[in-house]
Amino acid sequence: MDTKHQPVLPAGHLQPLSLPLSHLCPSVSICGFPSSPQAKSRQIKVDQGKSRQIKVPPKKNSAAPVLRRPGEGGFSIIELLLVVAILIALITIMGSRLTTNGRSRTMTQCQRNLQKIYLALSIYATDNKDAYPMVTNALTSEPPLSLLIPRCTTVTEMFICPASGDKKLREAESFSNAIISYAYYMGRNTNADPAAILASDRQLDTLPKLNGRQAFSTDGNKPGNNHAKDGGNLLFVNGETLTTGPKTSRDLIFPTNVVLLNPRSK
Repeated sequence: MDTKHQPVLPAGHLQPLSLPLSHLCPSVSICGFPSSPQAKSRQIKVDQGKSRQIKVPPKKNSAAPVLRRPGEGGFSIIELLLVVAILIALITIMGSRLTTNGRSRTMTQCQRNLQKIYLALSIYATDNKDAYPMVTNALTSEPPLSLLIPRCTTVTEMFICPASGDKKLREAESFSNAIISYAYYMGRNTNADPAAILASDRQLDTLPKLNGRQAFSTDGNKPGNNHAKDGGNLLFVNGETLTTGPKTSRDLIFPTNVVLLNPRSK
């Protein structure tokens, strides 16, 4: 190395080293390429005067839609149709059950109405020598039963079957010219056979009926359709009430001094 042209530094200054680049970094040659197998494996590149540039892969869009192949997820058309069919079946079953429960509830309420009517009839009979209400030449049940108002009761709601659709009556007022829901066997008294029929839901006709004969509507149409085609309720002289189908399960017979009066037609 030629030292003639080297500048002389003042005392106290350090003299820079003038070693070859290969001495400083044995793994890098002067040309900038690896000079040994170890250096090649490291893949170090030194670019004098140039900055290193690192390429960053583009960020994936997390909101991009994901396409599914058939059968990989979701519901097929057949599965959806099956679910819809099951739902329809359940709704049908529940609707039928609710309808049945509703009819049973109104039938029970109707029974209670007849029991309340019986109490009013008993009060009337006590004040009238054991005779139940009677109006000569009455053609429907409203005139004789309206005698209970207001002497024996002021409540008229019990004369309307909850399943009949008949209009509400005015409280504490005679309904002689109105329409009620119940038939009445006029001419009975408290000395009659305890099993004798005294009142009932509106019947098919006003004739006597033996056990097994039709007393109420079988198709839900008039007459005798207070409870559509589900039958009706019966009230007996002893105060017993009975629910029966369209065909009566008891004898509904009466002597010549008793007449069956249906309520007025709607």
